[in-house]
Amino acid sequence: MKTLLNKKSILFFATLVLSISILNAQLPNQLNDRFNKKALMLNLSHNHKENFLRKHDPICEKKPFCLQAQTTLGGSNYDAGVKITPTSDGGFIICGLTNSNDDGFHVPASNGADAFVARYNKYSQLQWVKTFGGTGYDSFNDIAQTYDGGYIAVGQTGSNDGDVSGNHGGSDVWAVKLNSSGNIEWQKCFGGSGDDFGDAVVQTFYDGYAITGFTNSNDGNIQGNHNTDGNFDAWFIQINAKGNLLSQHCYGGSDFDGLFAMVQADFGSFILEGQTFSNDGDVSGNHGGGDVWVIKINAIGKIVWQRAVGGSGYDNGASNEIAKTTDGNVVINGYSTSPDGDINGQNDSSVSFITKLNAYNGKIVWSKSYAEPSLRGGAGIFATKDGGIVETGVLSANFDNATFDALISKFDKNGNEEWYKSFGGSNYDGALSGYETTNGDLNILCQTISTDGDVKNNHGAEDAWIIKLGSCGERYDDKKLLSTNENIAVTKNNPAIKLYPNPAKDAIKIEGLNASAKTTLSLFNVSGKMVQQTTAIGETYTFNLQNLSAGSYYITIKSDKEITTLKFVKE
Repeated sequence: MKTLLNKKSILFFATLVLSISILNAQLPNQLNDRFNKKALMLNLSHNHKENFLRKHDPICEKKPFCLQAQTTLGGSNYDAGVKITPTSDGGFIICGLTNSNDDGFHVPASNGADAFVARYNKYSQLQWVKTFGGTGYDSFNDIAQTYDGGYIAVGQTGSNDGDVSGNHGGSDVWAVKLNSSGNIEWQKCFGGSGDDFGDAVVQTFYDGYAITGFTNSNDGNIQGNHNTDGNFDAWFIQINAKGNLLSQHCYGGSDFDGLFAMVQADFGSFILEGQTFSNDGDVSGNHGGGDVWVIKINAIGKIVWQRAVGGSGYDNGASNEIAKTTDGNVVINGYSTSPDGDINGQNDSSVSFITKLNAYNGKIVWSKSYAEPSLRGGAGIFATKDGGIVETGVLSANFDNATFDALISKFDKNGNEEWYKSFGGSNYDGALSGYETTNGDLNILCQTISTDGDVKNNHGAEDAWIIKLGSCGERYDDKKLLSTNENIAVTKNNPAIKLYPNPAKDAIKIEGLNASAKTTLSLFNVSGKMVQQTTAIGETYTFNLQNLSAGSYYITIKSDKEITTLKFVKE
Protein backbone atom coordinates (compact mmCIF):
# COMPACT_ATOMS: atom_id res chain seq x y z
CA MET A 1 0.00 0.00 0.00
CA LYS A 2 1.37 3.40 -0.94
CA THR A 3 1.02 5.89 1.84
CA LEU A 4 2.17 9.29 2.94
CA LEU A 5 4.89 8.90 5.56
CA ASN A 6 3.89 12.16 7.20
CA LYS A 7 2.02 10.70 10.17
CA LYS A 8 -0.02 13.81 10.68
CA SER A 9 -1.42 13.62 7.17
CA ILE A 10 -2.12 9.94 7.73
CA LEU A 11 -3.71 10.45 11.12
CA PHE A 12 -5.76 13.51 10.40
CA PHE A 13 -6.59 13.06 6.73
CA ALA A 14 -6.94 9.32 6.55
CA THR A 15 -9.56 9.52 3.83
CA LEU A 16 -7.49 11.76 1.58
CA VAL A 17 -6.83 8.97 -0.85
CA LEU A 18 -5.13 11.19 -3.39
CA SER A 19 -2.51 12.55 -1.03
CA ILE A 20 -2.03 9.13 0.51
CA SER A 21 -1.41 7.38 -2.79
CA ILE A 22 0.33 10.02 -4.88
CA LEU A 23 3.70 9.92 -3.13
CA ASN A 24 6.03 7.05 -3.89
CA ALA A 25 6.76 5.67 -0.43
CA GLN A 26 6.41 1.97 0.31
CA LEU A 27 6.23 1.14 4.03
CA PRO A 28 6.71 -2.30 5.55
CA ASN A 29 3.47 -4.20 6.01
CA GLN A 30 3.63 -4.16 9.80
CA LEU A 31 4.06 -0.40 9.89
CA ASN A 32 1.20 -0.03 7.45
CA ASP A 33 -0.91 -2.16 9.75
CA ARG A 34 -0.23 0.25 12.59
CA PHE A 35 -1.02 3.29 10.51
CA ASN A 36 -4.13 1.61 9.12
CA LYS A 37 -5.39 1.04 12.68
CA LYS A 38 -4.83 4.71 13.40
CA ALA A 39 -6.54 5.75 10.19
CA LEU A 40 -9.48 3.46 10.90
CA MET A 41 -10.00 5.01 14.31
CA LEU A 42 -9.66 8.50 12.91
CA ASN A 43 -12.38 7.84 10.37
CA LEU A 44 -14.67 7.40 13.36
CA SER A 45 -13.82 10.73 14.99
CA HIS A 46 -14.35 14.17 13.48
CA ASN A 47 -16.21 17.30 12.40
CA HIS A 48 -19.43 19.44 12.49
CA LYS A 49 -19.75 22.16 9.88
CA GLU A 50 -19.47 25.80 10.89
CA ASN A 51 -23.09 26.64 10.17
CA PHE A 52 -24.24 23.88 12.51
CA LEU A 53 -21.92 25.16 15.23
CA ARG A 54 -23.15 28.71 14.95
CA LYS A 55 -26.77 27.64 15.20
CA HIS A 56 -26.53 25.10 17.97
CA ASP A 57 -23.52 25.66 20.22
CA PRO A 58 -23.43 28.33 22.96
CA ILE A 59 -19.68 27.91 23.51
CA CYS A 60 -19.05 28.56 19.85
CA GLU A 61 -21.29 31.63 19.91
CA LYS A 62 -19.30 33.10 22.80
CA LYS A 63 -15.88 32.55 21.22
CA PRO A 64 -13.63 35.61 21.55
CA PHE A 65 -11.41 34.82 18.57
CA CYS A 66 -12.10 35.35 14.87
CA LEU A 67 -10.31 34.56 11.62
CA GLN A 68 -8.06 37.55 11.02
CA ALA A 69 -5.85 36.38 8.21
CA GLN A 70 -4.94 33.42 6.04
CA THR A 71 -2.58 32.33 3.32
CA THR A 72 -1.96 29.15 1.39
CA LEU A 73 1.38 27.59 0.48
CA GLY A 74 1.91 25.13 -2.30
CA GLY A 75 2.24 24.34 -5.96
CA SER A 76 0.00 22.58 -8.42
CA ASN A 77 0.50 19.12 -6.90
CA TYR A 78 0.55 17.88 -3.30
CA ASP A 79 2.07 20.01 -0.57
CA ALA A 80 1.76 19.04 3.10
CA GLY A 81 2.79 21.37 5.89
CA VAL A 82 3.64 19.46 9.05
CA LYS A 83 5.00 21.85 11.67
CA ILE A 84 4.92 25.60 12.26
CA THR A 85 7.46 27.16 14.63
CA PRO A 86 7.84 30.80 15.72
CA THR A 87 11.12 32.60 15.03
CA SER A 88 12.93 35.14 17.17
CA ASP A 89 12.04 38.10 14.91
CA GLY A 90 8.28 37.53 15.24
CA GLY A 91 7.97 35.51 12.05
CA PHE A 92 7.59 31.76 11.65
CA ILE A 93 8.94 28.82 9.72
CA ILE A 94 7.12 25.79 8.29
CA CYS A 95 8.38 22.39 7.23
CA GLY A 96 6.76 19.49 5.41
CA LEU A 97 6.86 17.66 2.10
CA THR A 98 5.90 18.36 -1.50
CA ASN A 99 5.94 16.91 -4.99
CA SER A 100 5.17 20.21 -6.77
CA ASN A 101 7.52 21.78 -9.29
CA ASP A 102 6.11 25.30 -9.45
CA ASP A 103 5.20 28.28 -7.24
CA GLY A 104 8.62 28.19 -5.57
CA PHE A 105 8.83 24.41 -5.21
CA HIS A 106 11.38 22.52 -7.28
CA VAL A 107 10.76 18.79 -7.14
CA PRO A 108 11.89 16.96 -10.30
CA ALA A 109 9.39 14.60 -11.84
CA SER A 110 11.74 11.70 -11.09
CA ASN A 111 11.57 12.36 -7.33
CA GLY A 112 8.86 10.77 -5.20
CA ALA A 113 8.56 13.70 -2.82
CA ASP A 114 10.96 16.23 -1.32
CA ALA A 115 11.12 17.91 2.06
CA PHE A 116 10.55 21.67 2.16
CA VAL A 117 11.11 24.61 4.48
CA ALA A 118 9.29 27.95 4.12
CA ARG A 119 10.24 31.11 6.01
CA TYR A 120 7.80 33.97 6.77
CA ASN A 121 8.51 37.39 8.28
CA LYS A 122 6.63 39.05 11.14
CA TYR A 123 4.02 40.32 8.67
CA SER A 124 3.34 36.73 7.56
CA GLN A 125 4.89 37.40 4.16
CA LEU A 126 6.73 34.52 2.52
CA GLN A 127 10.47 35.25 2.43
CA TRP A 128 11.72 32.06 0.84
CA VAL A 129 10.80 28.43 0.30
CA LYS A 130 13.30 25.67 -0.45
CA THR A 131 13.05 21.99 -1.23
CA PHE A 132 15.52 19.28 -0.19
CA GLY A 133 15.97 15.65 -1.09
CA GLY A 134 16.91 13.11 -3.71
CA THR A 135 15.16 10.67 -6.00
CA GLY A 136 13.51 8.78 -3.13
CA TYR A 137 10.91 9.89 -0.62
CA ASP A 138 12.05 12.72 1.68
CA SER A 139 10.08 14.61 4.32
CA PHE A 140 10.57 16.93 7.28
CA ASN A 141 8.37 16.38 10.34
CA ASP A 142 9.78 19.00 12.72
CA ILE A 143 11.91 22.14 12.64
CA ALA A 144 13.42 24.43 15.27
CA GLN A 145 15.30 27.70 15.13
CA THR A 146 18.83 27.32 16.46
CA TYR A 147 20.85 29.59 18.72
CA ASP A 148 22.90 30.88 15.76
CA GLY A 149 19.79 32.06 13.88
CA GLY A 150 19.67 29.06 11.57
CA TYR A 151 17.39 26.02 11.65
CA ILE A 152 17.50 22.29 12.35
CA ALA A 153 14.99 20.13 10.46
CA VAL A 154 14.33 16.44 11.06
CA GLY A 155 12.35 13.83 9.16
CA GLN A 156 13.15 10.80 7.08
CA THR A 157 14.71 10.03 3.72
CA GLY A 158 14.60 7.16 1.28
CA SER A 159 17.22 8.79 -0.94
CA ASN A 160 20.98 8.49 -1.17
CA ASP A 161 21.61 11.10 -3.82
CA GLY A 162 20.88 14.77 -4.46
CA ASP A 163 21.04 16.52 -1.08
CA VAL A 164 21.24 13.19 0.76
CA SER A 165 24.30 11.09 1.51
CA GLY A 166 25.12 8.37 4.00
CA ASN A 167 21.81 6.47 3.95
CA HIS A 168 22.20 3.16 5.77
CA GLY A 169 19.42 1.42 3.79
CA GLY A 170 15.63 1.65 3.61
CA SER A 171 14.40 4.85 5.20
CA ASP A 172 16.77 6.74 7.51
CA VAL A 173 16.26 9.49 10.06
CA TRP A 174 17.42 12.64 8.28
CA ALA A 175 18.74 15.71 10.12
CA VAL A 176 19.53 18.86 8.12
CA LYS A 177 21.15 22.00 9.55
CA LEU A 178 20.30 25.19 7.62
CA ASN A 179 21.69 28.69 7.91
CA SER A 180 19.40 31.71 8.29
CA SER A 181 18.88 31.85 4.51
CA GLY A 182 17.83 28.21 4.26
CA ASN A 183 21.08 26.88 2.77
CA ILE A 184 22.37 23.51 3.94
CA GLU A 185 25.31 23.66 6.37
CA TRP A 186 25.35 19.93 6.97
CA GLN A 187 23.10 16.88 6.66
CA LYS A 188 23.28 13.51 8.37
CA CYS A 189 21.49 10.18 8.00
CA PHE A 190 20.97 7.99 11.06
CA GLY A 191 19.66 4.45 11.01
CA GLY A 192 20.28 0.88 10.03
CA SER A 193 19.35 -1.52 7.27
CA GLY A 194 15.65 -1.39 8.14
CA ASP A 195 13.33 1.62 8.27
CA ASP A 196 13.98 4.51 10.62
CA PHE A 197 11.85 7.64 11.07
CA GLY A 198 12.56 11.00 12.71
CA ASP A 199 9.64 12.90 14.20
CA ALA A 200 10.81 15.61 16.60
CA VAL A 201 13.91 17.67 17.32
CA VAL A 202 15.00 20.13 20.00
CA GLN A 203 18.24 22.02 20.47
CA THR A 204 19.66 20.99 23.82
CA PHE A 205 21.03 23.23 26.54
CA TYR A 206 24.57 22.10 25.67
CA ASP A 207 24.20 23.29 22.04
CA GLY A 208 23.62 19.87 20.55
CA TYR A 209 20.36 18.31 19.31
CA ALA A 210 18.00 15.58 20.52
CA ILE A 211 15.90 13.63 18.00
CA THR A 212 13.15 11.10 18.57
CA GLY A 213 11.22 8.73 16.30
CA PHE A 214 10.99 4.98 15.75
CA THR A 215 12.95 2.18 14.09
CA ASN A 216 12.83 -1.48 13.14
CA SER A 217 16.58 -1.69 12.55
CA ASN A 218 19.03 -3.31 14.93
CA ASP A 219 22.29 -2.55 13.19
CA GLY A 220 24.12 0.49 11.86
CA ASN A 221 23.50 3.27 14.39
CA ILE A 222 20.84 1.27 16.27
CA GLN A 223 21.49 -1.03 19.20
CA GLY A 224 19.09 -2.55 21.71
CA ASN A 225 15.91 -2.86 19.66
CA HIS A 226 13.48 -4.96 21.69
CA ASN A 227 11.99 -6.58 18.58
CA THR A 228 13.39 -9.41 16.51
CA ASP A 229 10.42 -9.79 14.15
CA GLY A 230 10.71 -6.53 12.25
CA ASN A 231 8.46 -4.55 14.59
CA PHE A 232 9.27 -1.02 15.71
CA ASP A 233 10.85 0.42 18.82
CA ALA A 234 10.90 4.06 19.82
CA TRP A 235 14.34 5.56 19.13
CA PHE A 236 16.04 8.55 20.77
CA ILE A 237 19.40 9.97 19.73
CA GLN A 238 21.58 12.91 20.73
CA ILE A 239 24.02 14.56 18.33
CA ASN A 240 26.47 17.40 18.71
CA ALA A 241 26.41 20.79 16.96
CA LYS A 242 28.11 19.29 13.89
CA GLY A 243 25.65 16.42 13.61
CA ASN A 244 27.91 13.70 15.00
CA LEU A 245 26.13 10.94 16.94
CA LEU A 246 26.73 11.11 20.71
CA SER A 247 24.28 8.52 22.06
CA GLN A 248 21.28 6.40 21.09
CA HIS A 249 18.61 4.48 22.99
CA CYS A 250 15.75 2.18 21.98
CA TYR A 251 12.61 2.12 24.12
CA GLY A 252 9.64 -0.24 23.91
CA GLY A 253 8.46 -3.80 24.09
CA SER A 254 7.58 -6.66 21.78
CA ASP A 255 4.94 -4.76 19.77
CA PHE A 256 4.91 -1.40 17.96
CA ASP A 257 6.28 1.56 19.92
CA GLY A 258 7.10 5.04 18.70
CA LEU A 259 7.87 8.43 20.25
CA PHE A 260 6.72 11.34 18.12
CA ALA A 261 7.19 14.45 20.28
CA MET A 262 9.29 15.81 23.13
CA VAL A 263 10.05 18.76 25.35
CA GLN A 264 13.14 19.50 27.41
CA ALA A 265 12.56 19.29 31.14
CA ASP A 266 14.68 19.86 34.24
CA PHE A 267 18.41 19.08 34.55
CA GLY A 268 18.83 18.14 30.90
CA SER A 269 16.01 15.58 30.95
CA PHE A 270 13.36 15.05 28.26
CA ILE A 271 9.67 14.11 28.29
CA LEU A 272 8.61 12.21 25.18
CA GLU A 273 5.18 11.29 23.86
CA GLY A 274 4.08 8.67 21.36
CA GLN A 275 2.23 5.41 20.91
CA THR A 276 2.58 1.90 22.28
CA PHE A 277 0.94 -1.45 21.60
CA SER A 278 3.32 -3.26 23.96
CA ASN A 279 2.91 -4.22 27.60
CA ASP A 280 6.35 -5.61 28.31
CA GLY A 281 9.96 -4.49 28.10
CA ASP A 282 10.04 -0.79 28.97
CA VAL A 283 6.23 -0.54 28.83
CA SER A 284 3.88 -1.29 31.69
CA GLY A 285 0.29 -0.38 32.46
CA ASN A 286 -1.08 -0.65 28.92
CA HIS A 287 -4.87 -0.58 29.25
CA GLY A 288 -5.49 -2.63 26.10
CA GLY A 289 -5.02 -2.08 22.40
CA GLY A 290 -3.01 1.01 21.62
CA ASP A 291 -2.25 3.49 24.39
CA VAL A 292 -0.62 6.88 24.35
CA TRP A 293 2.84 6.46 25.82
CA VAL A 294 4.70 9.14 27.76
CA ILE A 295 8.19 8.66 29.17
CA LYS A 296 10.69 10.85 30.97
CA ILE A 297 14.39 10.17 30.45
CA ASN A 298 17.36 11.79 32.12
CA ALA A 299 20.28 13.46 30.34
CA ILE A 300 21.97 10.12 29.61
CA GLY A 301 18.82 8.43 28.31
CA LYS A 302 17.78 6.39 31.36
CA ILE A 303 14.02 6.14 31.92
CA VAL A 304 12.91 8.15 34.97
CA TRP A 305 9.23 7.25 34.63
CA GLN A 306 6.84 5.96 32.00
CA ARG A 307 3.06 6.00 31.74
CA ALA A 308 0.59 4.43 29.33
CA VAL A 309 -2.48 6.66 29.01
CA GLY A 310 -5.71 5.13 27.76
CA GLY A 311 -8.53 2.69 28.34
CA SER A 312 -9.80 -0.60 27.02
CA GLY A 313 -10.47 0.82 23.57
CA TYR A 314 -8.10 2.42 21.10
CA ASP A 315 -6.27 5.52 22.30
CA ASN A 316 -4.12 7.53 19.94
CA GLY A 317 -1.82 10.40 20.77
CA ALA A 318 -2.45 11.72 17.30
CA SER A 319 -0.04 14.61 17.71
CA ASN A 320 3.67 14.91 17.23
CA GLU A 321 3.44 17.66 19.82
CA ILE A 322 3.58 17.70 23.59
CA ALA A 323 3.22 21.00 25.42
CA LYS A 324 4.85 22.30 28.57
CA THR A 325 2.35 24.44 30.51
CA THR A 326 3.12 27.56 32.52
CA ASP A 327 3.14 25.56 35.78
CA GLY A 328 5.95 23.33 34.48
CA ASN A 329 3.81 20.26 33.78
CA VAL A 330 2.96 18.76 30.38
CA VAL A 331 -0.20 18.10 28.39
CA ILE A 332 -0.87 15.54 25.67
CA ASN A 333 -3.91 15.03 23.47
CA GLY A 334 -5.46 12.75 20.89
CA TYR A 335 -8.60 10.77 20.24
CA SER A 336 -9.99 7.65 21.88
CA THR A 337 -12.70 5.02 21.68
CA SER A 338 -12.25 4.06 25.35
CA PRO A 339 -15.23 4.46 27.70
CA ASP A 340 -13.05 3.77 30.75
CA GLY A 341 -9.56 3.97 32.20
CA ASP A 342 -7.91 7.38 31.91
CA ILE A 343 -10.22 8.57 29.14
CA ASN A 344 -13.81 8.12 30.35
CA GLY A 345 -15.21 8.45 26.87
CA GLN A 346 -18.41 6.98 25.47
CA ASN A 347 -19.26 3.48 24.31
CA ASP A 348 -19.13 2.99 20.54
CA SER A 349 -18.01 6.58 20.00
CA SER A 350 -14.75 8.39 19.54
CA VAL A 351 -13.86 11.42 21.64
CA SER A 352 -11.11 13.95 21.77
CA PHE A 353 -9.12 13.95 25.01
CA ILE A 354 -6.47 16.00 26.82
CA THR A 355 -4.39 14.68 29.70
CA LYS A 356 -2.16 16.73 31.99
CA LEU A 357 0.79 14.98 33.61
CA ASN A 358 3.03 15.96 36.48
CA ALA A 359 6.44 16.50 34.88
CA TYR A 360 8.29 15.35 37.99
CA ASN A 361 6.66 11.96 38.60
CA GLY A 362 4.38 11.28 35.59
CA LYS A 363 1.19 11.12 37.63
CA ILE A 364 -2.00 12.30 35.94
CA VAL A 365 -3.06 15.74 37.17
CA TRP A 366 -6.30 15.57 35.22
CA SER A 367 -7.65 13.85 32.12
CA LYS A 368 -10.75 14.98 30.27
CA SER A 369 -12.60 13.83 27.18
CA TYR A 370 -14.70 16.01 24.90
CA ALA A 371 -17.59 14.42 23.04
CA GLU A 372 -19.23 17.63 21.88
CA PRO A 373 -19.31 18.64 19.16
CA SER A 374 -19.47 15.01 18.13
CA LEU A 375 -17.14 13.45 15.57
CA ARG A 376 -14.11 15.53 16.59
CA GLY A 377 -10.47 14.50 16.76
CA GLY A 378 -7.49 16.12 18.48
CA ALA A 379 -4.28 16.70 16.58
CA GLY A 380 -1.71 19.23 17.82
CA ILE A 381 -1.54 21.01 21.17
CA PHE A 382 0.25 24.05 22.59
CA ALA A 383 0.19 26.09 25.78
CA THR A 384 -0.86 29.72 26.16
CA LYS A 385 0.47 32.49 28.40
CA ASP A 386 -2.68 32.51 30.57
CA GLY A 387 -1.95 28.96 31.70
CA GLY A 388 -4.43 27.47 29.24
CA ILE A 389 -4.17 25.16 26.26
CA VAL A 390 -5.08 25.30 22.57
CA GLU A 391 -5.83 22.09 20.69
CA THR A 392 -5.83 21.77 16.92
CA GLY A 393 -7.67 19.02 15.09
CA VAL A 394 -10.54 18.09 12.83
CA LEU A 395 -14.32 18.11 12.91
CA SER A 396 -16.72 16.18 10.67
CA ALA A 397 -20.41 16.63 10.01
CA ASN A 398 -21.19 12.91 9.69
CA PHE A 399 -19.69 9.59 8.71
CA ASP A 400 -21.39 9.46 5.34
CA ASN A 401 -20.27 12.93 4.30
CA ALA A 402 -16.68 12.20 5.43
CA THR A 403 -15.43 15.75 4.89
CA PHE A 404 -13.42 17.53 7.55
CA ASP A 405 -13.04 21.08 8.82
CA ALA A 406 -10.11 22.44 10.77
CA LEU A 407 -10.99 22.70 14.47
CA ILE A 408 -9.32 24.99 17.01
CA SER A 409 -10.34 24.70 20.68
CA LYS A 410 -9.25 26.76 23.70
CA PHE A 411 -9.18 25.34 27.25
CA ASP A 412 -8.40 26.85 30.63
CA LYS A 413 -5.67 25.51 32.94
CA ASN A 414 -8.03 22.87 34.32
CA GLY A 415 -9.09 21.52 30.93
CA ASN A 416 -12.46 23.27 30.79
CA GLU A 417 -13.33 24.20 27.22
CA GLU A 418 -13.68 27.96 26.77
CA TRP A 419 -14.47 28.09 23.06
CA TYR A 420 -13.98 26.28 19.78
CA LYS A 421 -14.17 27.32 16.16
CA SER A 422 -14.05 25.43 12.87
CA PHE A 423 -12.75 26.63 9.50
CA GLY A 424 -12.66 25.20 6.01
CA GLY A 425 -14.48 24.66 2.76
CA SER A 426 -16.50 21.92 1.15
CA ASN A 427 -13.61 19.42 0.98
CA TYR A 428 -10.96 18.20 3.41
CA ASP A 429 -9.41 20.64 5.91
CA GLY A 430 -7.63 20.03 9.20
CA ALA A 431 -5.59 21.96 11.77
CA LEU A 432 -2.24 20.40 12.64
CA SER A 433 0.10 22.64 14.57
CA GLY A 434 0.21 26.13 16.06
CA TYR A 435 1.50 28.60 18.61
CA GLU A 436 0.50 31.77 20.46
CA THR A 437 2.13 34.99 19.25
CA THR A 438 3.56 37.62 21.58
CA ASN A 439 0.39 39.72 21.24
CA GLY A 440 -1.92 36.82 22.02
CA ASP A 441 -2.99 35.89 18.48
CA LEU A 442 -2.92 32.26 17.35
CA ASN A 443 -1.02 31.17 14.25
CA ILE A 444 -2.29 27.77 13.08
CA LEU A 445 -0.89 25.51 10.38
CA CYS A 446 -3.63 23.61 8.55
CA GLN A 447 -3.94 21.39 5.51
CA THR A 448 -6.58 21.86 2.83
CA ILE A 449 -7.96 20.43 -0.39
CA SER A 450 -10.85 22.93 -0.43
CA THR A 451 -11.07 25.85 -2.84
CA ASP A 452 -14.07 27.61 -1.30
CA GLY A 453 -15.53 28.67 2.03
CA ASP A 454 -12.78 30.05 4.28
CA VAL A 455 -10.02 28.86 1.94
CA LYS A 456 -8.63 31.36 -0.56
CA ASN A 457 -6.14 30.79 -3.39
CA ASN A 458 -5.50 27.05 -3.19
CA HIS A 459 -2.64 26.48 -5.62
CA GLY A 460 -3.49 22.93 -6.62
CA ALA A 461 -4.42 19.49 -5.35
CA GLU A 462 -3.49 19.98 -1.69
CA ASP A 463 -1.94 22.98 0.07
CA ALA A 464 -0.57 23.97 3.42
CA TRP A 465 -2.92 26.59 4.87
CA ILE A 466 -1.90 29.09 7.54
CA ILE A 467 -4.58 30.96 9.46
CA LYS A 468 -4.33 33.64 12.12
CA LEU A 469 -6.95 33.95 14.87
CA GLY A 470 -7.25 37.04 17.02
CA SER A 471 -9.57 39.55 18.61
CA CYS A 472 -12.88 39.99 16.85
CA GLY A 473 -12.40 43.79 16.78
CA GLU A 474 -10.19 45.26 14.07
CA ARG A 475 -9.23 42.62 11.56
CA TYR A 476 -7.99 41.97 8.08
CA ASP A 477 -10.54 41.51 5.35
CA ASP A 478 -11.14 37.83 4.63
CA LYS A 479 -10.90 38.31 0.88
CA LYS A 480 -7.28 39.47 0.78
CA LEU A 481 -5.75 37.91 3.85
CA LEU A 482 -2.01 37.63 4.29
CA SER A 483 -1.21 37.71 0.59
CA THR A 484 2.17 39.30 -0.06
CA ASN A 485 0.94 42.41 -1.84
CA GLU A 486 -2.72 42.86 -0.99
CA ASN A 487 -3.38 42.74 2.76
CA ILE A 488 -6.36 44.92 3.58
CA ALA A 489 -6.94 46.73 6.86
CA VAL A 490 -10.55 47.16 7.99
CA THR A 491 -12.09 48.78 11.08
CA LYS A 492 -15.17 47.43 12.78
CA ASN A 493 -16.96 50.83 12.98
CA ASN A 494 -16.90 51.20 9.18
CA PRO A 495 -15.90 47.99 7.40
CA ALA A 496 -16.60 49.61 4.02
CA ILE A 497 -13.37 51.63 4.34
CA LYS A 498 -10.37 49.53 3.34
CA LEU A 499 -6.64 50.19 3.09
CA TYR A 500 -4.21 48.10 1.05
CA PRO A 501 -1.59 46.77 0.54
CA ASN A 502 -0.44 46.34 4.11
CA PRO A 503 2.54 46.26 4.55
CA ALA A 504 3.27 48.66 1.69
CA LYS A 505 6.36 49.89 -0.13
CA ASP A 506 5.54 52.76 -2.48
CA ALA A 507 1.86 53.58 -2.03
CA ILE A 508 -1.34 52.65 -0.23
CA LYS A 509 -4.87 52.85 -1.57
CA ILE A 510 -7.94 53.68 0.51
CA GLU A 511 -11.37 52.60 -0.72
CA GLY A 512 -14.91 53.06 0.53
CA LEU A 513 -14.80 56.81 1.21
CA ASN A 514 -17.96 58.91 1.15
CA ALA A 515 -18.20 60.05 -2.47
CA SER A 516 -20.80 62.73 -1.72
CA ALA A 517 -18.70 64.67 0.82
CA LYS A 518 -15.17 65.88 1.43
CA THR A 519 -13.01 63.58 3.54
CA THR A 520 -9.89 64.68 5.41
CA LEU A 521 -7.08 62.13 5.45
CA SER A 522 -4.29 62.65 7.98
CA LEU A 523 -1.15 60.47 8.15
CA PHE A 524 0.72 60.16 11.47
CA ASN A 525 3.88 58.33 12.50
CA VAL A 526 4.07 56.29 15.72
CA SER A 527 5.23 59.37 17.66
CA GLY A 528 1.99 61.14 16.81
CA LYS A 529 3.56 63.59 14.36
CA MET A 530 1.44 64.35 11.29
CA VAL A 531 3.51 63.76 8.16
CA GLN A 532 0.85 64.20 5.46
CA GLN A 533 -2.67 65.57 5.19
CA THR A 534 -5.01 65.89 2.26
CA THR A 535 -8.67 66.27 1.31
CA ALA A 536 -10.18 63.53 -0.79
CA ILE A 537 -13.23 63.78 -3.03
CA GLY A 538 -14.56 60.48 -4.29
CA GLU A 539 -14.59 56.89 -3.12
CA THR A 540 -10.83 56.19 -3.39
CA TYR A 541 -7.54 57.90 -2.64
CA THR A 542 -3.90 56.83 -3.07
CA PHE A 543 -1.12 57.97 -0.73
CA ASN A 544 2.45 58.16 -2.09
CA LEU A 545 4.80 56.66 0.51
CA GLN A 546 8.14 56.87 -1.31
CA ASN A 547 9.45 59.72 0.90
CA LEU A 548 8.52 57.99 4.18
CA SER A 549 10.94 55.95 6.24
CA ALA A 550 10.12 52.37 7.15
CA GLY A 551 7.90 51.82 10.17
CA SER A 552 4.32 51.86 11.44
CA TYR A 553 1.88 54.66 10.56
CA TYR A 554 -1.74 55.63 11.25
CA ILE A 555 -4.25 57.24 8.90
CA THR A 556 -7.18 59.17 10.36
CA ILE A 557 -10.16 59.43 8.01
CA LYS A 558 -12.52 62.23 9.06
CA SER A 559 -15.87 62.91 7.44
CA ASP A 560 -18.99 64.77 8.56
CA LYS A 561 -20.35 61.69 10.31
CA GLU A 562 -17.40 59.79 11.79
CA ILE A 563 -13.67 59.40 12.34
CA THR A 564 -11.94 56.15 11.36
CA THR A 565 -8.33 55.20 12.05
CA LEU A 566 -6.35 52.55 10.17
CA LYS A 567 -2.84 51.28 10.86
CA PHE A 568 -0.35 50.13 8.24
CA VAL A 569 3.34 49.33 7.91
CA LYS A 570 5.73 51.01 5.46
CA GLU A 571 8.52 48.62 4.44
